[in-house]
Amino acid sequence: MKLLSAAFLATLAFASFANATITPVLDSGNPVGFGPFLYTYSIDVDAFEQLNGALSAPGGTYFTIYDFAGYVAGSVAATASNWTATAELVGETPSLTNPPDSPTLYNLVFTYTGPVETGPLEINGFSAASTYGTLNTNGFFSYQAQKTSNTTSPDQGLGPIDIPNAVQTTPEPASLALMGSGLVALAVLGRRKFAR
Repeated sequence: MKLLSAAFLATLAFASFANATITPVLDSGNPVGFGPFLYTYSIDVDAFEQLNGALSAPGGTYFTIYDFAGYVAGSVAATASNWTATAELVGETPSLTNPPDSPTLYNLVFTYTGPVETGPLEINGFSAASTYGTLNTNGFFSYQAQKTSNTTSPDQGLGPIDIPNAVQTTPEPASLALMGSGLVALAVLGRRKFAR
């Protein structure tokens, strides 16, 4: 019976993720040259949600992506019209949500400053760079906006999102063997040139 209750509660928790009405989505995590990796996001706003730059609740309309590992200072950006972007160790969090948030990892906070816009909307142009190029699929975001059916109080929620992973994957043994044989070949070539 306890197992059934736990499964029911887990189903409810994941159902609340699916019902998030502002949903950020990772569009790409591409390497930029040999250095940092650029992660770009877009958001989906459903038909019952409003973006409101004058929302009177603390913080207004925004969404936060938590614990963006390897954040490159100054790289967070919002090119979408009427949006601003900041990186904060303790990011803006809606009062009715409690996502995991490490105080040592930066959060990306994207804030809407424009007039009321009602969904459905897909908005592109949110990005930041990380020193890590692998994904952590267990990240979290939160949002605050306004339901079209209730303009007197904010709508808040949270859900899962892909973020950079601070744990780098270990190369497979075959890859290590290939790299090792390449180093041996370079050493042999270098020794021959040096002997001349």
